[in-house]
Amino acid sequence: MHLPSGFSTTMTHRPKKRIFSISMVVAIAFACLAGQAEAQNGFLSDVNAARAGLTVAWSTQVQISSKAELVDWQLVVDEDRATTYYVISYGKRKEVIAEKDLSPFGVPYGIDGAKQAAEDRKEIIEYRLRNDGKEDVKVEISDYTLPQSTMFALGASGQVICLDADTGATRWIQQVGDYRLPSIGLGASKTHVAVANGSRVYCLDFDTGRVLWSGQCKNGIDSSPTCSEQNIYVPLVNGRLQTFPIERIGLESFNLVAEGGSRARPLITENHVVWTTEKGHMNVAPLGTRRTVEYRLKTTAPIVSQAAASGNQLFVGSLDGFVYSVNETTGILDWEVSTGQSVMNSPVPFGNELYVVSRANELFKINAELGTYPDGWQMPVKGIRQVAGFGVETIYCINSNGRLVGINRETRAVTKTIDNSNIELVMPNGITDRMFFATKGGFIQCVHEISSLRPRFLETDLAVAKPEVKKKRADDSAIGEENPFGSDDDMDDENPFGSDDAGDDEANPFGTDSKSTDDDDDADDTNPFGDG
Repeated sequence: MHLPSGFSTTMTHRPKKRIFSISMVVAIAFACLAGQAEAQNGFLSDVNAARAGLTVAWSTQVQISSKAELVDWQLVVDEDRATTYYVISYGKRKEVIAEKDLSPFGVPYGIDGAKQAAEDRKEIIEYRLRNDGKEDVKVEISDYTLPQSTMFALGASGQVICLDADTGATRWIQQVGDYRLPSIGLGASKTHVAVANGSRVYCLDFDTGRVLWSGQCKNGIDSSPTCSEQNIYVPLVNGRLQTFPIERIGLESFNLVAEGGSRARPLITENHVVWTTEKGHMNVAPLGTRRTVEYRLKTTAPIVSQAAASGNQLFVGSLDGFVYSVNETTGILDWEVSTGQSVMNSPVPFGNELYVVSRANELFKINAELGTYPDGWQMPVKGIRQVAGFGVETIYCINSNGRLVGINRETRAVTKTIDNSNIELVMPNGITDRMFFATKGGFIQCVHEISSLRPRFLETDLAVAKPEVKKKRADDSAIGEENPFGSDDDMDDENPFGSDDAGDDEANPFGTDSKSTDDDDDADDTNPFGDG
């Protein structure tokens, strides 16, 4: 039996002392084993992953405070910035050195430096193998280039960690804001990172983590901020989406007005910012302008998850039990499908397939183009809590017991169950086939199918192309009184932002002009945080 260092089973001449020593050692040994088992709870072991045809690409413990928890994380893939990787293979083992990994001098290797580091590492491995009598094991170097994949993680005390999402290597760490104040969330674009701490939002440089500026929010922050190339958007508890132009270094902001608080990070598409509210609205506004909301979808119950986008379609689930598809360009409702129970998670698009998990832990597959159930999926798969990712033929999910399961996308049969997985946190990844799991303590894993040596991109490598079918549109009768966007005639009656008439101030909690910005006098009077 292996014992912890510093303990011995040496017998003594005093029976009582001997019995006490042995029992103490056994107790400590079992405690250590129990500690190891507890430490492994919440993520996959290599053995269990391999039994299901998966492999753990990398694991890392992010450096957050010992008393803090992981509160938010996000994946960013930049197709315009490539990263070259050098893979050192020997036997069944592989080591990866990326051009953006830090050298011993604390600066990125670069392509030539990473290649030289791989050559040096190869010599070291060959020397060790010769010393171990394993001269028949070949050490080989290969390379490949991929779009840059970056993961950002945020600890509750304000630590922001930037990781290479393909290798798990840490690129930089930055302390942001006041560690005594709550860190609410983060959001990233391809150039900047936004972090909400207390009542301020901080703008960080994407590549270095340097804090560029911070801005004061005019009300409490309700959920994670998000970034576009031009702006940082922060959802506030009063329903407004405070917008900070990045080039104005936090000195100027304006508001997009909506109704109800937001519980999810806003979604950035190519042309719009989309955010959902507890009032049951999905609000859509153009990027980079001071215009008000372009259109909004109104459901009959709160929306507590982020919207999703694929092509020219927006998808959102509501606590009213329906999933909605909206044409992003026109704002026309394409279809709505009932799941019978509240939808609390974001819909997950995959090519022409849309996967939705209801509050009853049921997984639905919907034809994203038509809003119908495909053959074989007229009934949902029960016992599913969350979608985790995709493989070649499989959708991976977390079941109601916290275990990772694989479901055939065509037959809906459960083909894999990974025992003892007990996954705590899952990062939604709608870009590649890499699945990211984490514990609340900040231990992060990247998992993928064994056959997927390099990341496969869902839209180009795995997803089935959408067929050319006629678009299903709601007719006039469906857009009448039941039109979730409302009609021009009843806008004044149900407009929570009031009319253009200044006499409606008492009924309008947001001021007199629905297109007002942060210059509104009435907003400043009630602002507990000042003008910032």
